[in-house]
Amino acid sequence: MKRRDFLAITGATSAGLLTGAWTLPWQHKPAEPLLIAGSTNVLPFTKALLPAFGKHHGGLEIITDGGGSLAGLIALKRGAIDIAAMSRELKRAEDDGQVCDHLFGKDAVAVVTAPGNPVGGVTRVEVRDVLAGKITDWADLGGPAGPIDVINRAPGSTTRKWMEENVMGGAEMARHVTLAASAAALASAVAANPRALGFLATRDLTGNVKPMAVNGVAIGRATIYSGRYPLTRSLYYVTRTSPAEPVRRFLDFVRSAEGQDALEPDLLRVY
Repeated sequence: MKRRDFLAITGATSAGLLTGAWTLPWQHKPAEPLLIAGSTNVLPFTKALLPAFGKHHGGLEIITDGGGSLAGLIALKRGAIDIAAMSRELKRAEDDGQVCDHLFGKDAVAVVTAPGNPVGGVTRVEVRDVLAGKITDWADLGGPAGPIDVINRAPGSTTRKWMEENVMGGAEMARHVTLAASAAALASAVAANPRALGFLATRDLTGNVKPMAVNGVAIGRATIYSGRYPLTRSLYYVTRTSPAEPVRRFLDFVRSAEGQDALEPDLLRVY
């Protein structure tokens, strides 16, 4: 596979998923750009890193794209990109000794309802079944009888994509639900409806919604860092075991205090 062919394979160019290219002026511009592709959940964090990276490392053209964690890993192994962005750990079968993952941040997805809702927690399986439309009444979750009003994010949301890939287990999300165009809209809709249930990334949590415990574990810094909270997301950049110099420079910056500062408060720092 040739470099940049990943864009054609994922349909990124035609679908408008190509998120951008930044040229950071070097004294000696490298022959080829740095290509980073994979998880759509990682895209906004990569984008947040680039301005600060460019201040000190001047000028490499960096092209970022989505496509999904697995697609990014495949493209990396085939030599089409330099860094695969992944919102999960490498699976044992994927770790062939030729690639290496680099943790750069953690966050989580909170299952939320209105503060007045008496149900304090759900299981991961129950979350899946509610989103799939198999559980439709609060009585099945230990609450008073009444319909569950699911507030979902619209297709294209990176948080929704993560839930589809990591919680739904192949089941489709119910179609006849309310769709929120943004995280702020979802939070407002849930807060205003005691029967509502939705989900938000930790960076989007507001004080007017109630995060629910999942599998008996409340969401918080300690449970996210430890991984005990079931909907924790560990975010990685995956490279070849012996990456090229521009890749090493980028990784060194990501792990630096300045790089981690650029990711806060949206992510919990890991260095």
